[in-house]
Amino acid sequence: RGLPTTLPDRRGLPTTIPDRRGLPTTIPDRRGLPTTLPDRRGLPTTLPDRRGLPTTIPHPRGIPPLAAANTNSSDICRCKGWDFHLRNGLVRNIVTQWSLVCNSSWKVHIAKFSLLVGLIFGYLVSGCLADWVGRQLVLVVSVLFVLVFGLTLALSVNVTMFITLRFFEGFSLAGVFLTLYVARVEIAQSNQRFMITMVASFIAMGGQLLTPGLAALCRNWQVLQTVIICPFIFMIPYWW
Repeated sequence: RGLPTTLPDRRGLPTTIPDRRGLPTTIPDRRGLPTTLPDRRGLPTTLPDRRGLPTTIPHPRGIPPLAAANTNSSDICRCKGWDFHLRNGLVRNIVTQWSLVCNSSWKVHIAKFSLLVGLIFGYLVSGCLADWVGRQLVLVVSVLFVLVFGLTLALSVNVTMFITLRFFEGFSLAGVFLTLYVARVEIAQSNQRFMITMVASFIAMGGQLLTPGLAALCRNWQVLQTVIICPFIFMIPYWW
């Protein structure tokens, strides 16, 4: 019909045959769509349609033309796991232990948020219980639960168990924080309450500032969790 055809030459470069008027046009396929096929170098060669717009037809095996030309079916790499290379800080953490990346990265945010949710519910429940049964009992029971849930958290076998135990750990920590704060205010004299509250706040802040250093020394989140929870054992004698 006088229409040009674009085909790759021996070097894999497209060669255009002009029509009678010397203008380059192309021949579409039966559906009116251009066909993209890899040449010998794996580079695609495009035949545009009558409107001059390039479109492509997928490879029969669903592999891109370049990959199909340079890769055999037996050479396709199938990922079986992740290999993390960390040199500083927590080399072994929940992300590297359970591969919480890509489609599983949202679980990391749930794990962080679970502690805060536990603290919120813990403040509401422990505050009512402290006024009802007494602050000393709530404090000691909360310390025991912190030890139980905190040490069990270090033995988590999957991320679901980790998130659940972290929620109950935050719930128990709320009882400890709230009852200690009220006990300090009630025991101290009225002119010393501000100073005692500020000193306790600075001590708590100092402990938080030491956490990155402990993480660098422990290098394992399970060891770090155990080191942080074990000092609560010294609060058990508060019962007496």
